[in-house]
Amino acid sequence: TCLVRINVYIDDMNNYADVNAEYVKNFGLNPPVRVCVAVGQQNLVKGSMLSMNVRGCPVDKVCMHVQGISHWAPCNIGPYSQGVLTDSVLHVSGQIALVPGSMQLIPSKDLEPDLSYRHATRVWEVMLPGSDDDVDDLEFIDPTCYVVDTQSSQMVQSYWKKIHQTIPLRVVQVQSLPRKANFEWEIVVKKR
Repeated sequence: TCLVRINVYIDDMNNYADVNAEYVKNFGLNPPVRVCVAVGQQNLVKGSMLSMNVRGCPVDKVCMHVQGISHWAPCNIGPYSQGVLTDSVLHVSGQIALVPGSMQLIPSKDLEPDLSYRHATRVWEVMLPGSDDDVDDLEFIDPTCYVVDTQSSQMVQSYWKKIHQTIPLRVVQVQSLPRKANFEWEIVVKKR
């Protein structure tokens, strides 16, 4: 398949398991990366449970699909790959602050932005060798963080400015995120 990224906007996170059950039927071993957020019924077409944005690419892709528990980054909690590389563009799946060994959300909201962002960096360190040495070698393509409230928005903007002073960040407030997280990163990077 030529799909590299799918953004799924669902009405309510209580429907996450049902959406995954249907979603998984459509993909094989190396599915596209995915971001899944709940936006509320009022933000969807009347009568629908979900909306999707799909990105494809006509070139070959390389996927990273970790399904087992590790200590370097969390395994996926749905039918998606953690990273899909096409040419020199890396799409990273939505990352929340799960502790890799336990797959539980980190108990401190203050630590969520850093841990979830670290998961994204671990994916690009593996899939774009040498990128861990110099982040300046990466071009960020519309980095986005989904948040659940105004306080989280302020926290993530402050966090981002400390690590990437000149790169704009898009922050999108949604109804809820998987596992009751407060932050979910959507990262696409290109090696310069």
